[in-house]
Amino acid sequence: MSTTVPARARATPAQLLLRRRSTVVLSTSDATPRLDGCTAPDISEMSDGPGGVAGVEVLEGRLAERGWQLSPALRAALLCLGTADLAATAARLLADCDQLAATGPRPPTGHDEAATTGPRPPAGHNDPAVTGSHPRPGRGEVPGRLRVLRLSSDPAAELTAELRALLGRPGLLPPGDAADLLVLLAAHPRHDLSWLPERIPARETKALVLAWLLEQPDETAVARVAAGVDTATDVLRILVVRSGGTGSLAHRPRLATVPRPLRRTLLSVLDRLPVEGLVDDMLRHRRAWVAAGEKLHPATYAGRYPNAAQAFAIVRATTAPHTTAGPDEVQVSLPRAAGADRIR
Repeated sequence: MSTTVPARARATPAQLLLRRRSTVVLSTSDATPRLDGCTAPDISEMSDGPGGVAGVEVLEGRLAERGWQLSPALRAALLCLGTADLAATAARLLADCDQLAATGPRPPTGHDEAATTGPRPPAGHNDPAVTGSHPRPGRGEVPGRLRVLRLSSDPAAELTAELRALLGRPGLLPPGDAADLLVLLAAHPRHDLSWLPERIPARETKALVLAWLLEQPDETAVARVAAGVDTATDVLRILVVRSGGTGSLAHRPRLATVPRPLRRTLLSVLDRLPVEGLVDDMLRHRRAWVAAGEKLHPATYAGRYPNAAQAFAIVRATTAPHTTAGPDEVQVSLPRAAGADRIR
């Protein structure tokens, strides 16, 4: 299994919901559209509706060619849209369906409705306002089995449900799911972390979340990271994620440079861990920690984080070098350490 996060992390929340749940987010000029009071008129009685029955029929035809069909609720919601909003929704939906077909099958999430077999929906009325710049991928026959697209009535709640499902998985996430997790995290607020569970069972997944929090290391984020780190290996996994990995320590990537503020944050987290287990944990991945020490410069901050600096000295089994201290740094020459009992 690959240990790097693929570029699918650039997907939009709407694309993610389409792929994982087969749900459609409407494109509307109103940020909070009110569809409850809209009753889609019967086609036989409608001459010029809000978005036009003809436009919805064109969309149905294009979707059928791609193997999709609208649920009744989604069709009714589309009929309630104005012409501009319908055109925007249709153009984006067709483009997303084409991208989905090009990038491979969606992960099985259990949210799909049963595929149905039925007559081909009307595909006349070649309305460019609906089709936009997305031509039909082909003019072959419509697939006999169509997957059902459903209306996303509460996109925020659906995104949170998908996020919680991924955070609750006990094992290493496949690279595609790890990429989706990054999209889902970005769709949630940083200032209020009430949506984030206290416990994340998979350590690799926890590392993805903690690394995301440290992208904007305010007081709330740092406190949550400190509370979430149980072992030194958790910090090592954070460094791996920052370097493009999924948090797995197998075939880890070359560690990326760590900015000074983040060095201090991670060293402070290490410094708070119980000293009796800190060195033992680091020695389990000695080579990785030697490389991490080259990025964190623990001897530079030995005056502020003595336990962490001494642990690194033990792992290296050498005397920490003299350094030129900055205004908030202390120049320290650590004694040659022989074991964990030398930690203060």
